Amino acid sequence: MTRRHTLVRWGGVLLGLLAVILLLVSALLASPAGSRWLIERGAAFAPGTLIIRQITGSLLSGLVAAGIDYRQDDMRLTAGRLELAIDPAGLLRGGLRLRRLAIEDVVYRAPAADADTTPFTPPERIVLPFPVDIAELSLRRLVLQIGPQETTIDELDLSAHAGPVAGLRVNRFHVAAAGFTAELSGRAALHSPYPFTAVLDWS
Repeated sequence: MTRRHTLVRWGGVLLGLLAVILLLVSALLASPAGSRWLIERGAAFAPGTLIIRQITGSLLSGLVAAGIDYRQDDMRLTAGRLELAIDPAGLLRGGLRLRRLAIEDVVYRAPAADADTTPFTPPERIVLPFPVDIAELSLRRLVLQIGPQETTIDELDLSAHAGPVAGLRVNRFHVAAAGFTAELSGRAALHSPYPFTAVLDWS
């Protein structure tokens, strides 16, 4: 067998393996059972425990999760409902585009920070492996319970884009709580000292 025939043969084998891998990944993303399996495998690598009571749909067609309960040490995060819709074409272009991420009835509980807790220090640079585009993110009814303090946010909406080169661009950020409403848009770099420009309107 000539060297050329050998290269053609191995090239065909590699293309065949790639096609099989793409078919398997597509099957996992497109089916409800495959999507649930991927979510459960991903949750197994996260610290703490994650319970999702119900998952319908798939990661490709649109997914709805209900009864979300995440716990780690003394921290607990629950959500009544989460709706996720991504753009599959964005994955082929090497990015992540969220067409819609809607979350309802979120409660975050954690103990108050100790007096000797080390203050948070941002990294010198936030490195994103790929661009992230959020067309629509909405959050309805968020309760934050930090120690004895409780804060309730009625609405939070976000449309933004972040990339390794362009940095962060916020097209719209809206938040509403009791007696307070704010709208913000602007840009920020993803490296220290994190310079930004923004337009803020509140009432």
